[in-house]
Amino acid sequence: MIAVVLVHGGWHWGGCWDPVRQILEQEGITVYTPSLEQYRGSTLRRHVEQVVDLIREEQLDRIVLVGHSYAGLVISGVLARLPQRIHHTVFLDAVIPDAGRVPVAALMPPIGVYALQALNRIQPMWPVVIHAAGFGITDPSAAAWLNSHLRPQPGAPMVEPFPYAPVFEPAQCTFVFCREPIRVTDPTRLLGRIWSRLMPRSPLEIYARRAAAAGWQLHELPIGHNAMVIAPKQVAQIIQAVLPPEGAMADRP
Repeated sequence: MIAVVLVHGGWHWGGCWDPVRQILEQEGITVYTPSLEQYRGSTLRRHVEQVVDLIREEQLDRIVLVGHSYAGLVISGVLARLPQRIHHTVFLDAVIPDAGRVPVAALMPPIGVYALQALNRIQPMWPVVIHAAGFGITDPSAAAWLNSHLRPQPGAPMVEPFPYAPVFEPAQCTFVFCREPIRVTDPTRLLGRIWSRLMPRSPLEIYARRAAAAGWQLHELPIGHNAMVIAPKQVAQIIQAVLPPEGAMADRP
């Protein structure tokens, strides 16, 4: 069954996709928005297996798999596990991992990586240090809704080597780059201070450049990081444009 699976980023939950999900479902598209486990001890492998289990249980095929931010790691792991089920991957301002490499190592100098690894040993659940305003959301009601649902995120997936080796076929990959910088809104936390001092203002731009160089489809939006809340129609259109045609066979062997 053709379906769209939308995977949320760090500190978020499946419901953050509701504006996009509603648009797609109005077009008759089947959409799933799982909430990843966010507990002490939750791992990237567990997040990947949550999505893999969903795909198998629902017997999904020819999937458009979308990951926002941190979920670039998750959808990459799912692609490695079930390549034959995935028609297209969409990285919505998301991390593109390298096999065997610590994800944050692509985003900050070694001192920052060491600092976050040390922080993870003493504080494995990372507190929310970026709220709606830092994600580019200016509408008061949308900001209040998002902030009321944000929750701590396990830090291990970002500071441990990525354990998968997905094959990214350029014709089956899209990157969406949101040009407004991400901004820490709680610099009182140690995580917030590390992020503010050592992370680039637009950390995900490196992946947009990498995707473009690899021949992926690239979209740039002049908005903040949480495009699924700020511009759900545009995000839905990007997803619809890469849906498989009805009756087409799976792309991968």
